[in-house]
Amino acid sequence: MARKLKSDRILFLATILLVGLSIVMVYSASAVMALERYQQPYLFLTRQAMWALLGIGALGLIMRIDYRHYRAPVFIWSCLCVVLVGLIAVLFSPPVNNARRWVAFGGLGIQPSELAKLSAIFFIAALLERRMHRINDVGYSLLPIAITVATLVGLIMLEPDFGTSVTLGLIAAAMVFAAGLNYSYIVGTAIALLPVAVLAAVAAPYRRSRLLAFMNPWDDPLRTDFQIIQSLLAVGTGGFLAVG
Repeated sequence: MARKLKSDRILFLATILLVGLSIVMVYSASAVMALERYQQPYLFLTRQAMWALLGIGALGLIMRIDYRHYRAPVFIWSCLCVVLVGLIAVLFSPPVNNARRWVAFGGLGIQPSELAKLSAIFFIAALLERRMHRINDVGYSLLPIAITVATLVGLIMLEPDFGTSVTLGLIAAAMVFAAGLNYSYIVGTAIALLPVAVLAAVAAPYRRSRLLAFMNPWDDPLRTDFQIIQSLLAVGTGGFLAVG
């Protein structure tokens, strides 16, 4: 008799807790703005809660699928192909705030870069499982990962979306590190990529202004420096625990 699949209760509860906290944070950050602009203080809270419930429902269905199906080559390459098509298609979509990150599908907006992170995780995990015995072999184990991640990161940077690109790179690095990659490879790669990351961070004026905002937070109090000023006011008013 086949063994029944079991879910990780701690991981499941941690996920539900994070989702609940995110809903609270959305309400805390948007209630005043929603009231001023739309006269509905719970507008964004309701939307976030609806999407959260939809996601939890999808989570319940996915939990019933044997996780071993996710390492099948057909599934992994299908995900990567769909993501690549989406990342290319999004470059031809109308820009929103000088960025092209969303694709309209059936009245819904889909962000291919978010799906790229999941696809990369599936690909890296499956490849590392099959080639774990030669994890330090650059050409055999690391090169396919590097090419795949670099392709996804390059397309995401064209949107542009620097934050998601960095997140994807860190996910890949964490996975190969957890797989037992030699420390020398990790340190060497970090040193080699650091100048590239710094150059990419300061290349765009808006990213450069965000990084340097702390030097003069009162220079642009309603835009770039808004969060820093609000943090200073919260800590200054409420002390170490701050206030909302």
